[in-house]
Amino acid sequence: MHGVFKKGFPCVEIEILGSGETVRKVEVIVDTGFNGYLTLPYEEAFPVGLTLDGIGSGKVADGNFSPYLSCTGTVLCGGERVRVSIDVQPNSRALLGTALLKDLGFALTVDPTKETVELLEIR
Repeated sequence: MHGVFKKGFPCVEIEILGSGETVRKVEVIVDTGFNGYLTLPYEEAFPVGLTLDGIGSGKVADGNFSPYLSCTGTVLCGGERVRVSIDVQPNSRALLGTALLKDLGFALTVDPTKETVELLEIR
């Protein structure tokens, strides 16, 4: 699966499915510093009808803590389908974390000089 660089960040497109039939394509930044599954802003998360599990708070890159809605949804990526925990925040970027890469069975290759991004199936 191929991605692109946008504004200096490695990005790929995934699909998200909530409790209904709506599938939403979302371009996400692959964030190797994020050990969770997926973070989405409200405008990407709400239209698919994710299931709310609770409220949490996590430490972000600048050292501050940020509250989020903890939801469950299904991610479709490269022919793989996995049900995951999704952090939903009002003003966040869409971020794909290392836990999701692991559960999908993908390795990440990034070449910033050529601005190429690839997710390679390793299972």
